[in-house]
Amino acid sequence: MKKLLLLLILILISNITFALPITLKEYMAKNSAWSSSDKALLSHITNRCGVMFGVMSEYYKTLDEGNIYEITLEHSLNFSKVSSEAYEEIGGETKAFQKRAREWAKIYDDAGIKNISDHGVFSHGDIKSDVSTCMDYLNSNILK
Repeated sequence: MKKLLLLLILILISNITFALPITLKEYMAKNSAWSSSDKALLSHITNRCGVMFGVMSEYYKTLDEGNIYEITLEHSLNFSKVSSEAYEEIGGETKAFQKRAREWAKIYDDAGIKNISDHGVFSHGDIKSDVSTCMDYLNSNILK
């Protein structure tokens, strides 16, 4: 009976869809001050965008997918620069910044791997939502 229960639990766990803790769109809606002078929120949002595009660029680095690697790497660098500058303005420590980036890299990596396994693409579901949110922000605030 215990083995059957364990097997059932394993089957259920393997079928659970991985989701981000909260999409950027949801985060931004809950934290409307991000678009004003709150540098901590700005740093968090742009850090997530930079890390997500960095994880995506590593995925596309070894694939023959045109120039997606270069584009995602460039987006990662743009967002990371804005995030780092905002974080430094509020007196944030480099180690804390790096720790936060590593945590989000793991989250996006895990979600991307799950997306590839389930849907054949990295950018699906919550990641696709975050890509769209980041691109909207990039086009209206960073590249203007």
